[in-house]
Amino acid sequence: MLRLQEVEPAVADKGYFLLINKGIVRLALHNKFSDESSTVGFYAENKLSISPLFYEEFDVRVEALTYCELALCVSDQERDLGPNCNCHLNSFGNWPLIMNMIVTSKSTSLRIERLICTLTSRFGFRRKEEYFLPFLLSHEKISNLLGCTRSTVTRYMLALREHRCLDVSANGEGLIVSEELMNRHSRFCSQLID
Repeated sequence: MLRLQEVEPAVADKGYFLLINKGIVRLALHNKFSDESSTVGFYAENKLSISPLFYEEFDVRVEALTYCELALCVSDQERDLGPNCNCHLNSFGNWPLIMNMIVTSKSTSLRIERLICTLTSRFGFRRKEEYFLPFLLSHEKISNLLGCTRSTVTRYMLALREHRCLDVSANGEGLIVSEELMNRHSRFCSQLID
């Protein structure tokens, strides 16, 4: 987990760019006063604009979900990034909306399925008659993201595995998601993904 905090006073009024040149990350804001975290979204190959307004109350936290190559620069250094930067500017995109739509789904099972399918739609790829999500989220991480208990997540994930809707890849580095599960939430995912 990378924490962007304690900004030097000389640059405290300037924004930052987080460059994700390779890999997939989860970006969260951690409130310094209440000790609560909130996921902003999941990103790959992006240039994220981080406003100086966050520095007073929040630590910006970045969690690498796959192997990553990251860079951080002050906003006025953007012109020095050069033409080889293949990232596009994004001020969090529609991920806050996506996370809100997932978290406010009617049931915990629906939240879990929609989170998995949304991440697979955005970062995964199709393999024959199934889909592959190239990273894992722990049951504890899913429970924190969705506001439910870890035991509930574990119970429902086991049910998905028993119904052959979900499995861990042979190398243990990702999730295999069934076509049936993806089809069940295709309309939800297609409306929300960039």
